[in-house]
Amino acid sequence: MHILITGTTNSGTGLLRELLKHPKISTLDRESQAYCTKLPNDHKFGHVKNRLFALYPDIYRFFPNNEKHKKLGKIMKKDLYKNWNTNKKFLMEKSPHNMIRLLWAEQALKPAKFIIIIRNPFVVCEGINRRRKHKIKLCAKHWHDAHKWMLEDIDKVKHKIVFYEKLVDNPQSVIDSIWEFIGVSSVKLDLDKLIQRQNMFGKPFSLSSSPDMNAESLNKLNNDDKTLIWSKVGEVAEKFGYKQCI
Repeated sequence: MHILITGTTNSGTGLLRELLKHPKISTLDRESQAYCTKLPNDHKFGHVKNRLFALYPDIYRFFPNNEKHKKLGKIMKKDLYKNWNTNKKFLMEKSPHNMIRLLWAEQALKPAKFIIIIRNPFVVCEGINRRRKHKIKLCAKHWHDAHKWMLEDIDKVKHKIVFYEKLVDNPQSVIDSIWEFIGVSSVKLDLDKLIQRQNMFGKPFSLSSSPDMNAESLNKLNNDDKTLIWSKVGEVAEKFGYKQCI
């Protein structure tokens, strides 16, 4: 069984991958694009400082019935299998790019279960802007387009779990629900363990003492930024229950 983690840039996919490490799961420590010889990736296309993959659908959005894309899927599977421990039943990978090509990834890696993270658009935009120095309007369009295409595909995906802002607030409960979805036993998380993930404070953090990073991120946006973000994302963001933030 393939376990596919996805979500837009700065949504917490890397943190989730770390928390889901499990004795019965073979987990790749980098994004799938790092292992795949033919898939487009941010380095190959000069996007190493970009990460706004949803702005480039001609490069990153694939379809299950496209013959060229089918071939790429077979190559990707072969490359990933060189790096997974196939003695384990569950094979996990993390790729934000799959958010805009769910049906293709499902076809390429059968059978597949998707774990999809949705995060506050204001927080995502602030994080990308802070880390990558992109204009707020581009960050907002990226969030909008990534979620728009995800919504076009999600109802056709057979096995998926979608969750929102709860990971840091209640990590054990969220991870337990995902392990149940995958089909493995629960493992108690070490909430005091320092996590080596990028964050706004620039240092390792633990889940037991982690500050409210969403609130900190929102505080960094001025009202003009928030208004601009909502003008770009509002139509889609409302479908997930988000509201304008002032």
